[in-house]
Amino acid sequence: MISAQWYGVSYVTNVACSHPSSGMPIDALFDALLGRLKSSARRRAEAERRILHQTSDYGNQVGPNSSTHSAGFFNHANGFIINQPTMIENRGQIVNHMLSSGKTVLEHLAPHTIPDAAMDSSARHPPPRCHPGTRLTIGSTLEKWVHNPERQWNVIWLHGPAGTGKSAVAQTFAECCSENGRLGAAFFFSRPNNRNDPNCVVPSLAYQMAISFPEYKALMTDQLVSDPQLLHKAPRVQFRKLILEPFTILQTQGHERIREPIIIVLDGLDECHGEDAQCEIVEMIGEAVRLKKDLPILWLIVSRPEPHLKYMFSRTDFPVHCSREELAINTESRGDVNTCLRAGFAAIKAKFWDVTDPSWPSNDQFLAVASAADGFFVFASTLLKYIGDSTYADPMARLENFLSSHKSANGASSLEALDLLYEQILSEIPEDVLPITKRILSYVTHIPKLSWVDAQPSSAQAFCNFLNMSQSAFYRALRKLHSLIEIPVPEVASEYPLRFFHASFEEYLLDPKRSGKFVVERENAMASIAKSCLFWYKVDLALFHRDDGHTFNHLHQHGNLPDLKWVSPENEESISREIARFSELHCWNSCCNVSHADMDLLKQIHEFDFKHIRLLILDWTDFADWLWGQDFSSGIIRTEPADDYDLQLMRDMEIVTSGQPVNPTTLPLCLAYYSGFRSQEYFFVGYGSNASIFWLSKCANGSRIEMMNRGGSSPERAAEYQNWLVSVGWPDSENQDEEGIQSDDETSQKEPEPVTDEENVGSQWH
Repeated sequence: MISAQWYGVSYVTNVACSHPSSGMPIDALFDALLGRLKSSARRRAEAERRILHQTSDYGNQVGPNSSTHSAGFFNHANGFIINQPTMIENRGQIVNHMLSSGKTVLEHLAPHTIPDAAMDSSARHPPPRCHPGTRLTIGSTLEKWVHNPERQWNVIWLHGPAGTGKSAVAQTFAECCSENGRLGAAFFFSRPNNRNDPNCVVPSLAYQMAISFPEYKALMTDQLVSDPQLLHKAPRVQFRKLILEPFTILQTQGHERIREPIIIVLDGLDECHGEDAQCEIVEMIGEAVRLKKDLPILWLIVSRPEPHLKYMFSRTDFPVHCSREELAINTESRGDVNTCLRAGFAAIKAKFWDVTDPSWPSNDQFLAVASAADGFFVFASTLLKYIGDSTYADPMARLENFLSSHKSANGASSLEALDLLYEQILSEIPEDVLPITKRILSYVTHIPKLSWVDAQPSSAQAFCNFLNMSQSAFYRALRKLHSLIEIPVPEVASEYPLRFFHASFEEYLLDPKRSGKFVVERENAMASIAKSCLFWYKVDLALFHRDDGHTFNHLHQHGNLPDLKWVSPENEESISREIARFSELHCWNSCCNVSHADMDLLKQIHEFDFKHIRLLILDWTDFADWLWGQDFSSGIIRTEPADDYDLQLMRDMEIVTSGQPVNPTTLPLCLAYYSGFRSQEYFFVGYGSNASIFWLSKCANGSRIEMMNRGGSSPERAAEYQNWLVSVGWPDSENQDEEGIQSDDETSQKEPEPVTDEENVGSQWH
């Protein structure tokens, strides 16, 4: 018997308990690794037919990689060690590679997950929870659903407007399920805190379930061994292979642990990146529970009632069989918020006992606050943080300030009152500090919107150095925002990032109608990010990449960046690596997100040394087109040589291309890149000795962009380029004439060595 408690509601349930052992049993280990060794082909075929029958309604076939495990050669064996075994088996090479690399299956899975999205992650600590005695109705509904074997639904969609405490309900429910051994996994999306990649959802769920259920882990290992590329496939494929098929097998085998269904919680689905991805997640779950009704998994999906999600949960052509529960603003929610407010004021009084009156707050003050909150937990939580901010240590004055400003906005709705509270907090920032604060906020809100979100600075300290700020300037700019942002203290700032407490603050900052002068405009934010990226990328190139040749050393295995303003000997290397990597990946992309480049940004580009950059073809074609559109009159990007340095670059290019005809490109580059014609075209970027020549080659078999600075025409590079042409089947001279690219025997080069007619056949750039 295990007893757990929803705050204010207790229940007792029977669950199957097992005592964890000190390690994984040897038979389970070899069952996982040697699942292909069957006692007979007949028994395997019979097992497969049974499983296929179980899953045929869903339309997914569980193949031989998912069949039940036999006892194996080492069934029930224990108390011995195998040193450096050689295991020969059809798929054993993959297993042996996994073992020889020193990685477990969870270590292979980990890079595809978001650990910060888990129920018990340190990044969410302390997570929002229901206050004792609140949210009793929805708590009781969820408990009855979990423990009712005759339940009608395997999915509950819990929805409500922003700020109604949905995440607190999801967290409390997940913790209760975990205490009972019923929680399979939980994923808490967060857009402002960068926990929103849809490609990481299924692997994250699989990782958590593998930790809790060894039987599932063995089958998951089997799937990954059978298909090493599984983690790079579409979410639907991963969902079928890593969740549906393993649990179908466990159900067929009658495992004790899943006689009662496990629970999976998805909170904040509306914050998952992309509406299409959100809808796909609902579709996958909906199809699974509709066509495989006895699958031993219950799903709690929590989100705002966004129109596309309301449509998904109400479709008649593709129905999602689920219960719909709403967290509405009603008498119960208002009473729950008032309970939280009373507890919050009591905690503040206890903390600041020496500066508060015993009767504070007065009944009138409390009623005014409760009226402003009007059942919205986010308002109550933010206001309590504002009043109890230790930076001020004057809660009575802080409350009075709020009430005075709120009184002047008589009749405002609760969300309007929340905006007024945000405005009041931001108004306390000194005018001379506000631009720095807005710069920090612009980076926090817009960096995740760039494409390479996984490469952003991971800690507050790295972020501060990327901004080229001192520790004191950084913390001074954030000093008034402790009620809105979780700001790690300097001692742990190298480990934790800045984190918004609630998505509504980001939404406020991005909406000019709501935030007014405090708006964080996308144009200014992207321009500022681009300038920082250009600054650090230029430093990194100048100091550490002059000797890379034509292969950029993006691993950053070299010295530390100079003049970092807040580092220690222990973290200087890691922070340098983060900043260099981020700047490299985001430099050109962030520029392309600027609609109208200002003079400062153009000046940085004009002074940039392009000779040693790393080339990514789509990033660079996009950037070249953007630069041409922003600054074509200056000649920084051009198709004709401007001086003797450019002419020498062309001669070097002819050596590498061995006389292959390369023509001036037509700007913008997208006209050439996305056309249906085979072509080799060049252009110049940069001035004088900072200039480089670029040439873009494309055909049906591939495309490639090449960059070269003066003196870059080595025999090794020419040979590598010619090998690439051959590998993609670049046409010979006769085909070139037919396709409109003229051959030019007179300009063909004889170095580094002659290219025979046989080598020219089918050669092309990739």
